[in-house]
Amino acid sequence: MHVTPPETQYARSGDLSIAYQAVGEGPRDILFIPGFVSNVEIMWELPFYRHIFERFLRLGRLIVFDKRGQGLSDRVAEQTLEERTGDVRAVMDAAGSECATIYGWSEGGPMCLMFAATYPERTSALVLYGTFASMRNEPWGVSREQLDQFLGVLDNRFHRELLRGRWPDAAAFDCDNDLHLDELASRLLERFRRNRDVEAFALLMETVAALQREGKDVIQGSLVKDTIKRKQPQFNEEYHGYNSFGRLLEDAQRHGLIKLRKDGRSGTWVIDEVLEDGG
Repeated sequence: MHVTPPETQYARSGDLSIAYQAVGEGPRDILFIPGFVSNVEIMWELPFYRHIFERFLRLGRLIVFDKRGQGLSDRVAEQTLEERTGDVRAVMDAAGSECATIYGWSEGGPMCLMFAATYPERTSALVLYGTFASMRNEPWGVSREQLDQFLGVLDNRFHRELLRGRWPDAAAFDCDNDLHLDELASRLLERFRRNRDVEAFALLMETVAALQREGKDVIQGSLVKDTIKRKQPQFNEEYHGYNSFGRLLEDAQRHGLIKLRKDGRSGTWVIDEVLEDGG
């Protein structure tokens, strides 16, 4: 069974947009809540996730989403389990799912438990895999240092640790040699970078549009960055692959989104024009 990855859609949960996908049909809905790290588009590229998704699709319709702060969903500085549970409900509402089998993988388990306890009428079954009650409390607690180390592994040594180290049996589903692992990792990383570019451009254009609505005649690049930081204090252009905000502006210009000019006094970038049609 080979399934074409579905189009990513967005559900509104409060002020945030939560990325989700719904695919297939059948007698039941299966809502898959992923673990600590996810991206609803990249997961289809990973053999072990694709294998699981295609198995689910033999049973019914599959709904999968990125938790707030992850993947293609909006970024947040802090979040609560109750807010995450609200995201599950928002995704089900957007997908037109009245009741579903809730499947929690790893760190997605606590959300499943909270959702099932809060909305039993919308939970037809509860499935937990490799999960735990809390990442913060003993005996399974993870310290900040351990978490930072784990994120460093994902960032700097993605292909070995993710495709082999973290899930050693991933090779059984199609990764049977080092060459294929390297090619797959390179493809995923390139796609991840493109997703981060799109996210950065969307945030940039949204902020510029807001400043224009406020009647700002001169939109300095520094003003745009300061405005973004007020809305999203955790914003860092390096996450999106740029060593400075000026590089992000230059790349947006190369993509035909904006037109820049240098300020005569400071020598910094000013957004001279927004190119609505992309050039």
